[in-house]
Formats: sequence, structure tokens, C-alpha cells
Amino acid sequence: MDTIELDLETLRNLCIDRGGEAYVYSKHGHLVKKSKGEDAPARISELLRDAQLVSRSDNSLLWKVAVRQNVGYLLQNRSGKYPSVAAILPGSDESKGLLDILPIGILQIRKDFTAVAANDRAGFLLGLDQSDFHNGTWIDRLPQTAAGELRSMVSVADVSPLPFQLSIEIHRPHDTPRYLDLTVSRDLRAGLRADRFIITALDRGAEYRVRTKLQHTAEHDPLTGLLNRGSFSAGINSLDENRMNNLAIAFVDLDQFKAVNDTWGHAVGDELLKVAALRLQRCARHSDMVARLGGDEFAIVAFNCPNDESLPALGEKIARRMNGDVTIDGHQIALNTSIGIAHSQWCSEPKLPDGQCAERLMSFADEAMYVAKRSRGKRFHIFQEDLLSKRDQRNHKREEYRRIQEDLSVTPVFQPIVGLNGTVGVEALTRIPGGLEHHAGGIEDFLETAKYEPHGVQFLNKLCETAIDAFGRWLDASPDFTAIKLNINVDVLQLYQPDFVADLLAWIKHAKLQPEHVCVEITETSLENNVQLLVGSIRALKSAGVRLSIDDFGTGYASLHRLLELEFDQIKIDRIYISNALRDDKHRGVLRSIVALGRAASMEVLAEGVETEEQARFCRECGIDLLQGFIFQKPAELQELSDYIRTEFQGAGRYASTGA
Repeated sequence: MDTIELDLETLRNLCIDRGGEAYVYSKHGHLVKKSKGEDAPARISELLRDAQLVSRSDNSLLWKVAVRQNVGYLLQNRSGKYPSVAAILPGSDESKGLLDILPIGILQIRKDFTAVAANDRAGFLLGLDQSDFHNGTWIDRLPQTAAGELRSMVSVADVSPLPFQLSIEIHRPHDTPRYLDLTVSRDLRAGLRADRFIITALDRGAEYRVRTKLQHTAEHDPLTGLLNRGSFSAGINSLDENRMNNLAIAFVDLDQFKAVNDTWGHAVGDELLKVAALRLQRCARHSDMVARLGGDEFAIVAFNCPNDESLPALGEKIARRMNGDVTIDGHQIALNTSIGIAHSQWCSEPKLPDGQCAERLMSFADEAMYVAKRSRGKRFHIFQEDLLSKRDQRNHKREEYRRIQEDLSVTPVFQPIVGLNGTVGVEALTRIPGGLEHHAGGIEDFLETAKYEPHGVQFLNKLCETAIDAFGRWLDASPDFTAIKLNINVDVLQLYQPDFVADLLAWIKHAKLQPEHVCVEITETSLENNVQLLVGSIRALKSAGVRLSIDDFGTGYASLHRLLELEFDQIKIDRIYISNALRDDKHRGVLRSIVALGRAASMEVLAEGVETEEQARFCRECGIDLLQGFIFQKPAELQELSDYIRTEFQGAGRYASTGA
């Protein structure tokens, strides 16, 4: 059987599927939504089982059916989850409404492109009136390329039963662009003239917009709207040689961003990232590319940078426009950045394979950014070839750190802090048995490497816990020394951790110590930027009874107001002033001023790096309360210090003050 009998009522109620949802057309052409999974799609499939196929394309089938005495057609769209069917009933007034409400344009033409029939949807999608179809000139109103391809497709369809497909764009003045899929096939119905063709037009505008949105989502960071790392890299690799030879990449990393998240939450952190993205975009020209590479890392490609000489101005512009305070949800945050810049000349020789230049340039800019981040006060750094050797050195340092961390081959040692009448405290330091091969700067260099490595902060926490535990066991076994206090060094990255204060107090309690037994040393440089991130931890320590010392005082730019506001108990003068005081009037004058500041603020004054009797005597004459240095004792394990404290501490009296 090549036809099936359907009455008009059945035909009117056939379902059309859109994106997996079933719809029903009422008698008057109104669309009534049906829920998913009802029996309409199965019913349609049953109705079409014996129909005759007239035309096909990848997404649709046109079937011939019989509706009473009329020949009818059903268009089945196969792109959805369920088959969808629309009714076409030529020659019937009632069926004209069904024809015109179809979501697909239907156009039947002759070989000379005069139209035999067209529904309203075809005119709408093609931007034409019904009167335009009465002659063959309608095709000339299509875009020239589309019209030419459509003519070619009709010529081919004239000799082939296979359908042909074409995607076109229709742009009309003051109208939304339309993206159409056209299918052209010869009319295969028996008994009709063979020079007629059926063109179906399917609006892909919604699909195009979805595809465009998906493409945008795939290429852009959803939070900031900037390019993501993949599309940024692809954009660089697609550049021609001329543009590639005259560009620079700047890596921009937000300082202390993790602390913002930990202190005020990810919502504030996200807003800070948006601010950073906006500021970076304002640094860029229209032709430049700006991206968020991930986390708190951004990048910008600046074109028309002929050589290295243009890069300092670029770095200054980015730093000037990026850095500065921002208020988010009532929190004033210092947005500071570290910037690394690399010029494309470092990719020109030797010639790199396709796809590698971007990664190489980004790695060079990353190296330069690493230097800027660890060079206090230096906002940007420009890549030069010597950084490659430094990168190798840093990799050796990382490997050495990881080996030591895995082996736990770290031992706490302690150095006496001496008052007028002997040892009053010890500072916990770190010793690595066997020494360090790749850290020329010694243990401080090693700890600097550690804190930026994965789980580095946890490693520093472990050093603190181990030192406190060792000191507690030592005091427990040495009741004569219960008045001696412990100074421990705490890095700013540890203080940024929301649980650090609670952990520290737990370590103190486990060691059977009182909080007053412990003094936390914080470097002055850590108070230069975003000190508000530290205020909560510092005040929690003070509230618990832990004493606070500002370490390396005189090397940073901490606000005196902040120093007084946070109520530090101790100032620890940096060794540079001690070593130069006896031979330089300026250092001597600054040292006396620091002592006066400590006195005015009711803080103890401690001098570190005291190595000679002359230095010790001068410190006492200046009124410094506490001394620490090799002249008294090198760092040693606590058992070794016990003998020193019992037998040698009286020697400190040799440097008692004889007058300021």
C-alpha cells in the first residue's frame, strides 16, 4: 500500500516535536503543549508505517498519504528525540492553516524557479512576500552566493534522486539575521511532472545562537568573560609571522589572592577577579588579547611591540592600572600584582613547530613573573635568557625540597635570647642534617622555596609544631628553666590560613605550655600589603595570650600606626643595623631611633646578629633589652643548650649597660 487513509481531525492532532517536547495542533491551528513521553510520537510512527516516501534529507522525510479524496503530505522531522510530523494538504482551505503554521518553510518550484506553492513560513524565512514567488525572480533576492549555489543544486537535483543541502545566511536591513538549512530534492511523486522540485527551509537561528553561545563558553572564562587559556594559546599560534614577530606577552598574577578567599570567602574573591579582569582590559588596545589563564593568573598579548625596549613602558602601564585598593562588601582590599613579560623574539630562533610558540612564550613570561613575585618592591620583570639558567636552579631547589620533605630530614634547633642576667628565651630555627646542595642562601632560602610549593604551608606548620613539642618536652624535663620563653617564626602564608591560630594553640596546649610562653615572630615586610588579611589572626593570637614580635624591623615599610594598633610586644632589629652601627653614623642613628620607638610604644627591643663584644656592648649602651647572636651561642639542640644556660649565661652580664 502506498497511501494511508486519515481524516482531517486525526491529521490536525498530529504531534510536532521540538527539542524532545511533544506539541499538538488544535483544529484552529493553536499550539497546545503536551508532556514528554506521551503516546503521540508512537501513534505518529504507526500512522506513517505504510506511507510512501516522497523526499528525504538528513533531518526530515516527506511522506505521501491520502486524506479522504485528497492527496496529503506529512513532513517528519527526525532531529528531535521523537519523530515530529506536520501536515501539508494542497488544495484545501482548512489545510492552508496547517501548512502556514509549520515550523519549516515549504516551497515547490519549477525548473525555471517559478513557484507552484509556498507556505507563509517559507516567505518569512527567506524574507520574501508571497507575491515574490509568482515569478522566477525571487531567487535573485537571495544573497548572491546562496542564489548561485541553489541554482547549482537544482541543476544537479534534476538528474539525481538524492537530496542536496545548503546552509545560508539571510541579512535584511533592520532585521535579525537568519541562518537557514535548505534541502533541495526532485519531486518524486508518481503522476506529477518531473521538472518540479521541493525546497524545505529550516530556521537554524536558535541552534546557531546556542552553538555560538556554546562556542563562546568553550573559549571564554565564565566568571570574567575573558578568553580562557586554550583559546588564548590557539589565538597566538594562529598569528601570521609578521604579527608574531612584534608582540609581547605579559603574565599577571594577583598577590595574596588565596588569602582573600580564605579570609572573606569565595564570593569576595570572585568579585576581586572581576575587578582585576576589568582593569586589565583597560590596559589593552582593541587589537590586543586578554585572558584569564586560571585561578588568579591573567595574561595579555600586546601587539606592535617591536623589541625589548618597548616592554618597560608596557609593564609600568599594567602595574599602574592594575594595582590599587578596591572595596568589596565593605572590605578594603589592596589589589597588587606580579607581572612577567616576554617578547616574541625568544620564539623566532630556532623555529618552533606549530602550536608550541604560545606555550613557550607563556612559560618565559611565567618565569619572569616568578622573579617579580619574589623581588619585593619590583612590580614587573622582563624575561632575558639568563632566566633559563635560574629556572634550572629553581627546579633543582624544588627537587631538593621535595626530597627533604618526603624524608622528614629536618631538625629543630634553638638559639639563646640573652637579657642582662642571662638567657630569657630561645628562638626556634631549622637545621637540615647533611646540609643543602642547591640552596646557596642556606635555610632561609630553603624555607622560601618551601612555602611556594604544593603543601608548603603545611610543611611550615609541621616545623612549628615540632619545635613547640620539643621545647615543651625540654621544659618538662628541666624545671629550672620554666621562665624561659620560646620565639617561633611564622610566615604570612601561615597566618592567612583560617585554622592556623586554632592549630597553634592546640600545639601549645599539647606541649603543656601556656600561650604566654610563646612569642610569634612576624616579619615587618609581611605588614606592607593587605595587612587587613592578617588582623584577624594577629588579634586572635593576642587575645589568647600569645606574644608578638615584629621581626627584621627596619627592612620594610610597615605603617607605624599599624604597628601600634596591633600591639606588638617586641621589636626585633634587623642584623644589618647591628653590623653597621659601629662604622656608620647613619645606621647608628637609625638604631638609636628604633630603640626610642620601642620605648615609646612599651615594647621590648631585641637585637639579632650580635657577633662581637663591641656590638654587644654598644647595644647595651643604646638601651637594647635583649641580644641574640653567635657571640653567645650558635643554634643547637636543646640538650646542648642546657649546659650553656647553666654554666655560661652569667657572661651576659659583661655587656651590661654603663649608661646610654
